[in-house]
Amino acid sequence: MSWPECISFTLQFEGGYDANPRDRGNWTTGVIGQGELKGTKYGIAAHVYPHLDIKNLTKEEAIAIYRRDYWPKVAGDSQPEGVNLVAWDICVNSGSSRATAIQGKALGTAVRSATGLATLAQRTPDKPGQVKKMCALRASFYRSLSSFDTFGKGWLRRNAACEVKGVSMALRAENKTPEEIKKRLGEEAKKADVAKKGNATGGTVTGGGAAVESTTSTWDFSWWTLFEFALLLALMIVALYFVRKTLWHNERVKAYVEAVRTFIRS
Repeated sequence: MSWPECISFTLQFEGGYDANPRDRGNWTTGVIGQGELKGTKYGIAAHVYPHLDIKNLTKEEAIAIYRRDYWPKVAGDSQPEGVNLVAWDICVNSGSSRATAIQGKALGTAVRSATGLATLAQRTPDKPGQVKKMCALRASFYRSLSSFDTFGKGWLRRNAACEVKGVSMALRAENKTPEEIKKRLGEEAKKADVAKKGNATGGTVTGGGAAVESTTSTWDFSWWTLFEFALLLALMIVALYFVRKTLWHNERVKAYVEAVRTFIRS
C-alpha cells in the first residue's frame, strides 16, 4: 500500500495556512465574498469543512480527514502504484468527480466508479502510460479554468511533480532496478523537451492581414472589419493555447531533470 507516499507527496503542496480572498475554497460558502473567510490548511478547505477551525487544524487531524474522506473516494488501496497517486492528488485538489472523470477518460471508458476504474487500471499493462495520460488531461483541465493566470503555474508545477513521482512508483512496482528507473526518467525528460519545443513553434502565430482597398460599400467594409477582428481573435486564442501548453511541458522537463539529478529509490 502506498498511502504514506501519497499523503507525503500531497502535503508538500498543501502544507501551509492560506486565506487568500480570491480563492473560493477559502470561504465557507464556496463563493468569494460570501460567508466566513476561514481559509485552507494542509489542503483542508473551508468550503468543504465550514464548521472546522481551519487555522488551528493540526497536521495529524488533516491526515486523518484525508484518510477517511478522500483516499476511499478513488479506491486508493485498490489502484495500481503510481496511478493511485495521481487519482488521489486530483481528488484532493479538484474533487473526486474530477478525479474519476480524468481517470475514466485516460482509460477510454465510461465507467466512473472508483472501484471499477481501479479494476480496469490494474488490467491495463502500461501503468506509467496511465500516469502520463491522467496528468496530461489534468493539465488540460487546469488550462481551461478562468483562474489559470493566477494559479496556473503552481498547478502545473504540482502536476508535473505528480507525473514524475507516479511514473517512478509505477516502474518500481514493475520491479525495475534503480538504474532502469533513472534511465526511463531521463528518456521522459527528453520527450517532454521535444514536446515543449514543438508547442513553442506552434504557438508562434504570424498575423499579417491583407490590406483591402476601400472601394466597396460601407456595409462591405464593416463586414470585412468584423471578419478580420474575428480572425485576429481566433489567432490570439490559438497562440494562448500553445503558450499554456508550452508552460506545461516546460514544467515536465524541469521535474524530470530534477528527478534524475536527485534520484534515490524510495
